[in-house]
Amino acid sequence: NLLITTGAGVYEVTPAGVVVETEATDVSARFIEEVSASVGGASITMNKTVGTSSSTCATTDSVTVDVGTRVYFCYEVFNTGNITLTRHDLVDTERGTILNDFPFTLVPGASAFITASSIITESTVSTGTWTAREPSIPATATATDTATVIVGEPSITLDKTVGTSSSTCATTDEITITGTTTVYYCYEVTNTGPLTLTRHDLTDSELGVILTDFPFTLIPGASAFITQSAVITQTTTNQGVWVARTPGGINTTASDTATVTWDGPTAVD
Repeated sequence: NLLITTGAGVYEVTPAGVVVETEATDVSARFIEEVSASVGGASITMNKTVGTSSSTCATTDSVTVDVGTRVYFCYEVFNTGNITLTRHDLVDTERGTILNDFPFTLVPGASAFITASSIITESTVSTGTWTAREPSIPATATATDTATVIVGEPSITLDKTVGTSSSTCATTDEITITGTTTVYYCYEVTNTGPLTLTRHDLTDSELGVILTDFPFTLIPGASAFITQSAVITQTTTNQGVWVARTPGGINTTASDTATVTWDGPTAVD
C-alpha cells in the first residue's frame, strides 16, 4: 500500500487508489519526508567478563590471578533495538582490534559473543567497545564495558605447636617435660591470600628439611598440616619455616617457633 497526502489529510491507499485507512484529517499535510529508520531503532548493550576457563564465558568482570596466567575475556553483545545489524567492530583498549567490519546477522532480541585471551603480567583494567551497523539504512549502535584483572600477591600463615600426642595437633606452642620424651610438632599452614598455592617447602631449625617442593594444592582460605616427632632431652626452641609457591613461581613465606622446656636431670651423653 501507499501513504499519500492531500490538503485534506493523510491516507493509506492501495496501488489501485482505494483508501484503506484515513491516518489524519483536517491538517495541512502536503509533503512526506523520508526519515531514516535508524533513529531510535538501533541499540545494543555489551557485557564484558573475564575468567580463566577457555571453554565458557566467565560470569564476573573481575578476577585475581597469578602473574603469567592466561585469562579469557568474553564480549557478549545484545541487540536491544528493533533493527537487524549485520556488520560489527570490536576494539579493546589493551588488546586492540578484535573485529573489523565482521559480517554477522544479529536480529533484534538476539545475542552473540566472542572471546579473546591474554597472558597477564600486571594488573589491568581494559575497556571493550562494540559497534554494530546496518549499512543499508544506515543504522549504527555502540556499547562499551570494562573488565579488571588483578595480579595477586600470595600470603600464608604458619602455626607451629608441640605436644605429646601422636594422634592430634597440640593447641599450644610450649610444653614442659620431666624426662626423655618423644614430642610431636605440628606445622599448620593457612592460605591467607587470593591465589592457589601448589608447591611447598618446610624446614626446621632443629629437625632440618621436612618438605622439599612438595606438590599440594592449597586454595585460598584453606589449611593443611604435617607433623614431625622428635626425642627431647634438653630445653629446645626451634623455628619452622614454610615456603609456598604459586604455579607462576611466586614465593610466600611464614615462620613460627615452639619451645619444649626440660624440667628434669641434666642429660648425660
